[in-house]
Amino acid sequence: MRMGKSILLTITSCRFYVFSIFIVYIFPCSTGILLVQNGNHFALSQRDKIVGLAVKNDKASLEYQSDNKFSAVLFNFTGNVFISAIPQTLIGLAVLPPYLTVAYQGWVGGIVSVDGLHQSRFRNLKSTA
Repeated sequence: MRMGKSILLTITSCRFYVFSIFIVYIFPCSTGILLVQNGNHFALSQRDKIVGLAVKNDKASLEYQSDNKFSAVLFNFTGNVFISAIPQTLIGLAVLPPYLTVAYQGWVGGIVSVDGLHQSRFRNLKSTA
């Protein structure tokens, strides 16, 4: 019971930080979505560059393309933990860097709202999800 109160108090005291991170994510994500959905050349070329590098170099992507789904899942999981979660947690101990990384993640999240043919992923429920 005591631990539950401690966790609730911690979450409550961090609400401004959590909300501000959310706002910082939403702005570049929305901007990216609006730009690629409207055919902006810069945003589409950034999308193609980022996705192209991932398709060619990401071990999880390469395994998935080779139909090694179990290996793809393992590579994706380990990459998420060691390349994303742990560094992001450590960066979160600082004040400014988390905002920069979250802004970049939002931008990437927005510009990948179109597929390789630059058609919206929002055109049906399955691709939207």
